[in-house]
Amino acid sequence: MYFYRFAALFVVCVLLTGCKAMMYHPFGYLTQTSNVEPQAAFDQAALQNGIRPGHAIVRGQAFSKTVGGDVKYGAGNDVLLLPSTDYANQCIRILATATSDCGTKLKPYVRVVQADGEGRFEFNGVAPGSYIVTTIITWGVPTGYGIRQTGGPVTAIANVVNDTDEVTVSVH
Repeated sequence: MYFYRFAALFVVCVLLTGCKAMMYHPFGYLTQTSNVEPQAAFDQAALQNGIRPGHAIVRGQAFSKTVGGDVKYGAGNDVLLLPSTDYANQCIRILATATSDCGTKLKPYVRVVQADGEGRFEFNGVAPGSYIVTTIITWGVPTGYGIRQTGGPVTAIANVVNDTDEVTVSVH
């Protein structure tokens, strides 16, 4: 399950930042090549609500825990905040295994900040609503064949109820 979340998040991040990168997909034989769209309707009004100006703050810390118990922080990583809609959630799942234009459609509705050295981040001027907060945390693990990247996406839901809320989330 974590792999698919990682793959989806990575693809969404690449699409939303406008970068073009080749991604190694260990289950490449499962990858579809056709353009797949979410079944949920693209609800522009709900997405617009997510980017309208507000006064709330969403802050937190992005981290991941290794099997051995070490903590890896999202230091310097881009942290994304996007409105939590059915379309956005389906888009992320689709991008794990197929190509889609849905990431491009979501790009105008995504806010991005960079985490500090301890993975801490803060989004200011957030309007009430439900948001997906996500980033990717990876690190290298030595193997007999070199260094293997491990880790993956970390995600949390931030629910801003009032325009004056200060919502703290742990993204892990």
